[in-house]
This record gives sequence, structure tokens and C-alpha cells, in this order.
Amino acid sequence: MIDNNRVIRFGCHLPLSASAAQHGNLGLRHTAALGLSERSDAICIVVSEERGTISLAKGERIMEIANASALRIELEAFFAKRAPLAKPTDPPLAEGKPAEKMMPLFWPVFFGLLGYQRR
Repeated sequence: MIDNNRVIRFGCHLPLSASAAQHGNLGLRHTAALGLSERSDAICIVVSEERGTISLAKGERIMEIANASALRIELEAFFAKRAPLAKPTDPPLAEGKPAEKMMPLFWPVFFGLLGYQRR
């Protein structure tokens, strides 16, 4: 679990969705992601080791993501609705926080480690 750009917990028990049956045959990881997204404003990314797919849970929906660019579009749309508008006094990205400058570097690492296959 990440809060304010910090990992606060890992290996924790998450709430399971009571409505998982209506989504078909979901595994425990997918059911927990759906349960967490139903109870909070979180967006949950689920990686299926069995099928090699990535799913996205938000609100009461869970959907399989076709490829990395589709995931990026979904995440950008999600955060665009929640991110505060930049103020004119905010520094440009080159002068911003180190995490902001390094964010583009993590996309290839994230997908490379997962062995994500494009379809």
C-alpha cells in the first residue's frame, strides 16, 4: 500500500469484494483489489501470474487491460481527475521533486520485471 508516495504496508490482508461473483471466476488477488477499490477511492492494478494479464479495479468495476499504453491511459485519466491543478509558482519538472523526475524511468522497469507481453 502506498500513501503520499511512500510504501506504508506490504503483505497485508485486504477486504474482499462481496460482489465478486457477478464478475465471473476471479481469484483472491482480483477479489481483494475489487474489494479495496469498492471501499476507497483507490485504483488497484492486479497482475495475474496464471494468465499473464493485468487488470484494473476501480469503484465497483474490474477490467482487463489490453497493453501497457492502455494502462497508461487509464492511470493518467484517473490521476488527472484527482491531481490538483498546477499553480504558476510551481517549479517546472526539471526543478521538481526527485520522484517526479524519476517517474518515467520506472515505467519500463515495472513492465520489464513483470515480463508483460504486448498483445
